[in-house]
Amino acid sequence: MKSSKLSQVLNTFTNQSVTSQVPNDQKHSTPSSFFQIEGRDITVSVANKLTDRIQAYNLLYSVYVEKEFVSPNKSKMWYSLFDAHPDTVTFIAKDNNKVVGAITVVFDSEMGLPAESVYSKEIDQLRKINRKPTEIISLGISKDARGAQNILIKLFNLAYLTAKEIHLASDFIITINPKHAPFYIKKMFFKIIGENKSYDKVGGAPATLLILNFKKVEKVINAIRLKTYNNKTNCRFFIPLLFIEDEKEEVIKMIKNEMSPMTKEEVNYFFEDESKQTYDNSEEHFEYVRNLFNLKTTSINNTMTFDTSEILVNI
Repeated sequence: MKSSKLSQVLNTFTNQSVTSQVPNDQKHSTPSSFFQIEGRDITVSVANKLTDRIQAYNLLYSVYVEKEFVSPNKSKMWYSLFDAHPDTVTFIAKDNNKVVGAITVVFDSEMGLPAESVYSKEIDQLRKINRKPTEIISLGISKDARGAQNILIKLFNLAYLTAKEIHLASDFIITINPKHAPFYIKKMFFKIIGENKSYDKVGGAPATLLILNFKKVEKVINAIRLKTYNNKTNCRFFIPLLFIEDEKEEVIKMIKNEMSPMTKEEVNYFFEDESKQTYDNSEEHFEYVRNLFNLKTTSINNTMTFDTSEILVNI
């Protein structure tokens, strides 16, 4: 299995420790600068139109095919029925108008969450104690991307702000290969809440469910602010959130202004054409989307099932 750009970035993070010095590209003088990577022609934004979504799904597809997580298909895109839900958000990083990074976040709804196909008991338990989990379902960075570490941080921060501040979620959840759990636990403060299971959708590969409690993130941010945080632990993912504290409301407003769900025309483009392949063949999910958008198609297109757990082993 090949090592992706994302894998290389995470290996770098894993081998780094944080000093008290904050990189210049993580400081923000204005709300708008939060959507830029200083010194580079790279911007981060919401994928809110067809061309951006196509580029994002093309990128994710290319990353996953290279990693041998998916088989080649005619559309050369990776997406699922969850992408059609009005609350789902994909953030992208662009370098000279080319998408070089993407992350997609799915919020709990009548469709549920993708991880429920294996961890329904654990996710239901979170709901029973009034937690509002949100799932990171895809993440990719182009092998040619400049400033890949900062792209990863920016995408994560935007996903975090959207989940916590706009949708009032309480946690991120992800499904990953167990061998990658130490990175998430040490560097991003996730913890394991689901035992190792065989995942039929990825050929029986092992998976485990991790969770990141947003209250933990806020404690880390406050500790950084008070300079009481242990610098030996990597906290680079959270430093930008500290530097936008005074402009947080404006940043959130800018995110809200960019958010735009798929239109009916876009849903038709991605889901009515059987030559396009979506990695979700749940008839229940399709029925939900079909009714939501009044699609003419009476059955899901000819697809294969694919789960995000193996994709996320390297984020």
